[in-house]
Amino acid sequence: IYLIENAPQDAYIPYQEYDLDVTADELTLETVSALDALSPTGCGNPAPVFRMRSQIVSPRPVGANGAHLKVTLKSDEGMIDGIWFRKGEMAQSLPRTADVLFRPSISEFQGRVSVQAELCAIAPAGAQSRFQDAASRTEALFQAFITDHLKNERCSFSESRALSTGALSTF
Repeated sequence: IYLIENAPQDAYIPYQEYDLDVTADELTLETVSALDALSPTGCGNPAPVFRMRSQIVSPRPVGANGAHLKVTLKSDEGMIDGIWFRKGEMAQSLPRTADVLFRPSISEFQGRVSVQAELCAIAPAGAQSRFQDAASRTEALFQAFITDHLKNERCSFSESRALSTGALSTF
């Protein structure tokens, strides 16, 4: 209840983990084919997720009833096509420059073989630093909560034993 009543709303920023920052020129057919050697992916062996800062060019709905979102991701290092399944409605609301999370794949369409980004998340460029700022504020709020409750004895001894000194040393 303490955190709900005292934490700023922007402290609750959803995030998704990713494995590596990449550039468009690093995503060659050979590289993506090598990643396929990690298959099968799924529970216990998730497919790698990459992050790339890029301009979002030509966002447009595709597929039956515009259900999917097709984009071109452009950076100084090159361009890569991207698809975001079941997100066609977002075509008009995307930021111009964004941090894009995706899984690379190989697309074979009309005889053309190319690398494609299967999008997982899009955030305005720099959102990660805003998240880190919010995380720092959340950490300070947690420290204040612990200090207040332990100093003012707002929890019983049996409750505070669960808070080992090792657990507190990380804060």
